[in-house]
Amino acid sequence: MKPFKRTVEKVLAWIANIILIVITGFLAYGSFFKISVLKDNQEFLNLFKDELAKNPNGVNLSAEQLLDYTIQGLKMYSVLLIVLVVVALLASFLMKKRILSGILFLLLAALMGTCSGLLDKYLMASPESGGVGMDRMLAQSWYNIYQCLMMAIVLLIYLYKRKGGTDTQVKFSWKWSILLISIFLSMADFAYFYALSLPGAMISIVSMVRRGSVIVSFLCGALLFREKNLKAKALDLCLVILGMIFLWIGSY
Repeated sequence: MKPFKRTVEKVLAWIANIILIVITGFLAYGSFFKISVLKDNQEFLNLFKDELAKNPNGVNLSAEQLLDYTIQGLKMYSVLLIVLVVVALLASFLMKKRILSGILFLLLAALMGTCSGLLDKYLMASPESGGVGMDRMLAQSWYNIYQCLMMAIVLLIYLYKRKGGTDTQVKFSWKWSILLISIFLSMADFAYFYALSLPGAMISIVSMVRRGSVIVSFLCGALLFREKNLKAKALDLCLVILGMIFLWIGSY
């Protein structure tokens, strides 16, 4: 197989690394050095107690206990993000070692998916359920903006390499199916955000159903695109389905 450059992968990896480092830095600094100061601020505690008394939301905790739990949760989330930063940097520096780098990126993707799901649940859940109660259309709009920015970066890199004549291996051709992919992807994510906003929604079940899309991908690849190595992929698919079944059983 003829080797090819991985310029796009490297650029996107380092963009993601920079964003992750900035977010982790702000969150870690705030949770370890700034938010903890609020515990000693009597004026803030009095305001917090008044608001908690007006809107108890079924919370049977004192203001001090609730604040402690929030601070500890933010600290744990910060530590997890620091671990993700370390894994991301190792994977990026070891990109020449394709197998090891690929394993690290897969691990990073799994951990980031977990963090993303928990954050989505927190943003979509109603205040009565301990969440923010963000409007699902607002979340969908931000998601579409992020997707546009990421795809714009890829397109600019492609156009630059094509104009310079340095990349002639892949030719881009417009197809209307690209537009359909965008529409169906937006519809799927809207359904995901809508499910998370419902009272009593469980992130483990919603994520399980969302990841069930691999079944459709496997069938389309086998029936429409005649992909190879179906036995190995079928084994992986069975393991995914088995995990989904265990999650479903554990939810009762």
